[in-house]
Amino acid sequence: NRDRYSGSHQVASWGRLKQGLRACVPALMGDPYSKRYWDQAVAIAAFCFASVGMIVVNKMAVDAMELATTLVILQSAGTLFFLGVIPQVRKEVQPLEREKVRKWLPVALLFTLMVLSSLKALLYVSVSTMLIFRNIANVVTTAAEYYWLGKQVNLRVVTTLILIIFGAVLYGQYNASWSSWGYFWMTINVVSQVAYTIYVKYLMEKIKIDMTRYGMSFYNTILSLPGLLLLGGLLGEFGELDRLKHVSFFGWLVVIISCIIGFFISTTGFHLQRLVSATTYMVINNLNKIGAILFGIVFLGDEFHGALAVFGCVLALGAGFWYSFERWKALEEERREKTLASVLCDKQVVVAIDVEDDGWAGQTDQRDTND
Repeated sequence: NRDRYSGSHQVASWGRLKQGLRACVPALMGDPYSKRYWDQAVAIAAFCFASVGMIVVNKMAVDAMELATTLVILQSAGTLFFLGVIPQVRKEVQPLEREKVRKWLPVALLFTLMVLSSLKALLYVSVSTMLIFRNIANVVTTAAEYYWLGKQVNLRVVTTLILIIFGAVLYGQYNASWSSWGYFWMTINVVSQVAYTIYVKYLMEKIKIDMTRYGMSFYNTILSLPGLLLLGGLLGEFGELDRLKHVSFFGWLVVIISCIIGFFISTTGFHLQRLVSATTYMVINNLNKIGAILFGIVFLGDEFHGALAVFGCVLALGAGFWYSFERWKALEEERREKTLASVLCDKQVVVAIDVEDDGWAGQTDQRDTND
């Protein structure tokens, strides 16, 4: 558009607006007639449904059972059940291999810690508090990439991180669901979530491990069970299984639903990370937070105590979107620089060949003149 209408400010503005929209909803800016478009759209819809449903249903299930580790074990057993009984899924499940087990074991351990810490936190805090605090994962991710991967951070990204922290602190300061244990488990959840996301992307992009999404789910689930059983024993939950007798019919229904959604989120998450970039995945997670917070307010009775708590919530979520947009711009700039460097390198090669050819031509002409 800029090449065709170089003098039109409106066209240039529309181009920038479209780039911004593409950053926020990448899958919906492609060709609606392409297979990849619909693959991404279906994957995003399935992941959003599973993600929002999982945290809300987990809150209801852990309140009904009060045994977080036992709940995760039941959900893992449910995932293995669905992986084994659905024919189309079972044929894509790969058997255990020693090399793959060695590479995937850290993922399973981090997944176990991430899910368990989330359920432990939901025993003490509301869904809204949990989701707003999770925005701090952006801060931890950026710090890790800066110190360990050497990625530069500009002033705008630093500003978004400061606003995320300020909004989260402001919300927590005026929120009635403050709990020391709740914030301890949320901190563990953030650290494990960042490590889990980075390591899974490393396996997919750098190691390029050859596994289907159902194979990943199978490895993730089967390798996490020994750690869950050990934690259940160490935390003394197996000695409190008598509590299960007091779980109501509705409580067991919620637990069963959480097992079904747990299977979907364990497969849709891996599938989506294969189809989209890390930044797109982060934007989708931010959208899920808004949906889950609204669901918690309407159906679970989550409350915001005072205007400052509402302002802190909006500020933290808005800064999270801004952070995602700045990360997208940084990735686009990095991509353009690599493309430009490649083009310049090709031109240098062409120029060198031309100079070399001209030199030989000159020498040939000189020899012809002397003759």
